[in-house]
Amino acid sequence: MTRAIRIVVGAVWAVGLLVSAVWGQQAHHDRYLLKVSLDPEDRVISGTATVEYTNDSATALSHLYFLLMPNYSREPNPHLAPAVLDSSYWNGFDPAWTKVFSVKTPEGQALEFALERGPDWFQTYSLDETLLRVVLPQPLEPGQRTTVVIEFETRFPYITGADEGFHNGTFTWRFGWSPIPVPATELIDGRYIAPRPYYKFLMPAVLYELELTLPDEYVVAAGGDSQSEAPHPELRGQKIVRVSSEIPRRSLPISISDKFRRYELTEEIPLIVYYRPGHEANARLLATYAHEILEYYQAHFGLFSYKRLVIVEASSDGYFGMTADGFVMLGNSFFFEKDLGVAGMLDRLTEYVLAHEMAHLWWGIGVGADLNAENFLSEAFSEYLSITYFEEKYGEFGPNLIQMERSGLLEKFIQSQLGYLNLRRHLSELPYVLAHKDRFDEAIIKPQQDVRYLNYSAVRLYNKGYLVLRALRGLLGHETMNQILRTAYERWAHRFISVAEFESLVEEISGRDLSKFFNAWLHRDDDPAPYLDYAVTGFETQPLDLPKDAPKDAEKYLVRVFLQRTGSIHMPVTVVAVSELDEEYTYIYESDKPTETWEFRSKRPIKEVRVDPNEVTPDVNRLNNYYPQRTRVITNGDNDLPLDAYLIRMNPLGQTVEIGFLNDYRLIFANGYVGGWLNLGRGTVASAALALPGTDIFGFASLSWRTFAQPNIGYRGVYWVPHEQFMVTIARLLDAPNGPSGPFVPVVFAALDYQRSELLKDLYVLGLSLRQGLDFTQLSLQGITRLRLWPNVYLDVAGDVGLGFNTQGSFRFDLSELSSFQGVKGFPFTDRFRWLSSAEVNFPLQREMGYNLFNLALLSEIDQAVYIIAARTAPTFESWLSTEGAKVEAGLEFRVRGTSIGGLLPFTLVLRIGYPFVGAERSEQNVLISIGVAFE
Repeated sequence: MTRAIRIVVGAVWAVGLLVSAVWGQQAHHDRYLLKVSLDPEDRVISGTATVEYTNDSATALSHLYFLLMPNYSREPNPHLAPAVLDSSYWNGFDPAWTKVFSVKTPEGQALEFALERGPDWFQTYSLDETLLRVVLPQPLEPGQRTTVVIEFETRFPYITGADEGFHNGTFTWRFGWSPIPVPATELIDGRYIAPRPYYKFLMPAVLYELELTLPDEYVVAAGGDSQSEAPHPELRGQKIVRVSSEIPRRSLPISISDKFRRYELTEEIPLIVYYRPGHEANARLLATYAHEILEYYQAHFGLFSYKRLVIVEASSDGYFGMTADGFVMLGNSFFFEKDLGVAGMLDRLTEYVLAHEMAHLWWGIGVGADLNAENFLSEAFSEYLSITYFEEKYGEFGPNLIQMERSGLLEKFIQSQLGYLNLRRHLSELPYVLAHKDRFDEAIIKPQQDVRYLNYSAVRLYNKGYLVLRALRGLLGHETMNQILRTAYERWAHRFISVAEFESLVEEISGRDLSKFFNAWLHRDDDPAPYLDYAVTGFETQPLDLPKDAPKDAEKYLVRVFLQRTGSIHMPVTVVAVSELDEEYTYIYESDKPTETWEFRSKRPIKEVRVDPNEVTPDVNRLNNYYPQRTRVITNGDNDLPLDAYLIRMNPLGQTVEIGFLNDYRLIFANGYVGGWLNLGRGTVASAALALPGTDIFGFASLSWRTFAQPNIGYRGVYWVPHEQFMVTIARLLDAPNGPSGPFVPVVFAALDYQRSELLKDLYVLGLSLRQGLDFTQLSLQGITRLRLWPNVYLDVAGDVGLGFNTQGSFRFDLSELSSFQGVKGFPFTDRFRWLSSAEVNFPLQREMGYNLFNLALLSEIDQAVYIIAARTAPTFESWLSTEGAKVEAGLEFRVRGTSIGGLLPFTLVLRIGYPFVGAERSEQNVLISIGVAFE
């Protein structure tokens, strides 16, 4: 495949030079010159932006408008607790801002300007001074161009993330660190802030140039077409970095660090990777992946318009990617953490994420779009390009995401647990299927202000959006789809395309009316959302009464296949019937009607019918796409999660048999045990289990459900958070009233569990547990809250009370939390009544350690806690009310957090040092040191 791509790219390279020249010489693009200096100590970049502005509207303008994006982060989100905001800032909230000091003409004439409240596309706070309005000395007529010089300063906040701030010695900002011009076509009567259904989020493409003065030790990674540097002629220890653009771009992204190393793969399009010390091997690997991806994309989707590609290692951990013009940033886990334990395990995931980010240079960045209401044109199309590339290289069906190519103990374990993963099925289809089941699906095309399920925006735009494009390709064919994407890129590169324009282009090239398809999949906003589910409910084969002299290969059977569609969306789908001799008969089920019978004749009896065997449509239930329904049987305990078959999984080690389908339901059989659960959606689960020891029966049945809150979190759209959790249970279990050594007797009881949580604003969790037996009652109340003392320093206060009336055995309370009392007589102090209160101060000791343990684990941070626990148990309610007999423990806890197995297995190592201050004899008062590990 690669060789073929090389031939195609080579053949069209001369055309590419011509196209590039056209992009650079078409109707004069506005220029944007930045002359700025970086002050690393104050974390500010300041200077001037000389901006050409063309009035591309039909109305004369008296004002120009510019977005000041950093000011959207100037104020903290008042709807979130400061402790929640701490996760984004190292030392508490740290403001970003852009200040404007003056606006002038190139000749030096001062222009009147004002900072105003900007649009609320995505958030409802920190809106003041996000819009710069410049008063022109005379109206700017349609088609005319003017130039203004803006003196400004932008501050990089100290953040924990990778973009729009300073982190780990790196200054990074992709979009909007300088004023962004608002296109004249977005003004209403010359005004930007005006009544309208919603504000589009558009970033116009201009020709950026940068002259950046900064200290010599810093390395600049920038998304320009060319870059050079030279010593500053006047400032000792400073240099000037110059970045220029031949191709218009929507931003000039920068990442600046004194830790960067540089690797360049010299090809027709230079590939430059900026990485941190020790990560050169993966930098080289990424460059080779990028080269292959570029070849494929150019051969299928249009020539790469930029003169070079810069790949940057981000300053924070994680498997993520971000893109700007000619600039791709990947989380630094791709550069070192991915090879922990098992080298190469996540290479294909790395390649896919890089392919997705590079696809934005064709869609979202290359072809621009309204990133508010029509972000589908960015994210879904980038998913389409990247998954199409991935599947052509590694196969469309079967396991293709994690494949171990070397033998070893860890390799075998990873293959058994994750080797089943298929990129499209498990990372695209499955999230959409689960969102549909939980009723969190909605229309793809809508502004964020109208989004009903904000939490599921990624599923809606990335996963469902990709599946819609895959379905479109199924209707039109690969070549037509590629032609559409190439044509769109040629027409709209470095401009803006709308969904309506894309739909018109599809109909123009395909010659088909697809309005119903687009309306159903993109625009219809029913609740619940429209969906599609095909099924084959059965078939019958009837022998025909043929003449005796009929040929041996005559069609001897009449076959009837019964097809069904549920859901309001319908589109043609392929149906395949397979005979006993593996002959295939194909039919197109138009699905206009909910049911249909397909009749045909066959030479041999039919053994199987398959609906949509190539998985072209966004079908929410593939289990019923086959008749007989398929079953996947695993006998060695390996994991699997088929979307189109029942799963029967035998685990020889655990001596269990598991039967189920997706996360819809499970049955588990073991020696003398059967249990299972049924998922009803949106957190409602029914579960039950039976144990059969001897001739008796024990077990439980429970139903749990969840309620959601829709708090105001400062962002447009409706955000859903789990708020209350309920569970009711009836059970008959074995218990030992006289202690763990027995004897054991059956206990029948009913249970009610309730939990209420608020983890965004007030930070508390409350709980209630009730156990009611035939002759006993147990009630427990719990609560915990977090108070912020200083940035990243918290006081956690918790308490619970337990009341037991006539309780025995395991229904009594204990004080097992008092670990330092383990050597004290009577531990764990079991009794019928209990109270416990605790206070713990948590604070960080070390962050971002990056300490490698034999390449098996990576230690990332150490936290310390100082705690005190006071508690007691008592036999009666009256004695429970007294503090006499209370026990007090105090101590320290060190929590070392890290990851293993490619970063997929996070863990916390806990070292606890406790001392029993009150409630133990002096001879029993000893410091207890305990060590434990928890895997998340």
